[in-house]
Amino acid sequence: MNTTQPAQDYAEAAARITTLQAFDDATIYPKCRTRFLSHGQRTTWAIVFLHGYTNCPQQWERFAGPWHARGHNILIPRLPGHGTLDRFSDALATPGAAAMCAASDAALDVARGLGERVAIVGLSLSGALILRAARMRADLALAISIAPQIAPRNVPLALAPLLVALIRRIPNRFIWWDQKLKAAMPGPLHAYPRFPSRGMGEMFGIGLAELAAARRPGARPQAGHTLLVTNAYDPALNNAPAHEIIERWRAHGASNVELYDFDASEQLLHDLVEPDQIGQRIDFVYPVLNELMERAMNGGGGSPRGG
Repeated sequence: MNTTQPAQDYAEAAARITTLQAFDDATIYPKCRTRFLSHGQRTTWAIVFLHGYTNCPQQWERFAGPWHARGHNILIPRLPGHGTLDRFSDALATPGAAAMCAASDAALDVARGLGERVAIVGLSLSGALILRAARMRADLALAISIAPQIAPRNVPLALAPLLVALIRRIPNRFIWWDQKLKAAMPGPLHAYPRFPSRGMGEMFGIGLAELAAARRPGARPQAGHTLLVTNAYDPALNNAPAHEIIERWRAHGASNVELYDFDASEQLLHDLVEPDQIGQRIDFVYPVLNELMERAMNGGGGSPRGG
């Protein structure tokens, strides 16, 4: 059960952020510390950006900065276990799904004091957290879930819950993102080059729980507006369960949900937003995401193109 504790005003929210930032001690890479881009007072919109699994707040810096310049308060929290100076740390071995959900809830509670309306944006693991937030929080004006982590691309959806349950029970081990290059893998130096197997199972469990919730009779999001962004070429994830969630919400009467699917012909990465990823195309992706956000925040419907 989600128990919200929203900040009542800007001062309380800022104090809570100071508490969050106190966890960013000397063991945390400076680029990975919780970011607070403030205008010194409550703004019309407060926007929370959540980073992906094994990445950190730096992932959103180039995208979020212009939104602050437009007059919005911005919070980019560091999720538990992420962002250590030692990229080969075992810090991610412990935090599971409950810790990530609690961190998402806490960020939204803080944001309530930062803006009259709250938007939250996240990728992959955080995309799944945002589907959860959209379902549970009526105080959320806009939820934007990008490539939510629900099921692996090459695993039949019916088998995904069994696989995740197995991974969460077998002994934990760290797995390289790139099995050939391992520690020499190119890309963002603020992200971890490996992940814990059990932790990854925990993260997929968040998304699968949201799929199960969407299959219940009458399930629909409580957020004011929900936007799902997927990538038809996604090399890591199966998009079908994310699309099913939106379809079921619509079938249950929700008119406040929207889907945008990047065309497979663009051959985009799973991580659509990290500028330092090899082969990244933020020159193409960022304008689309910006337009989608702007339309949603201004109450407009539809997409630049697509779903």
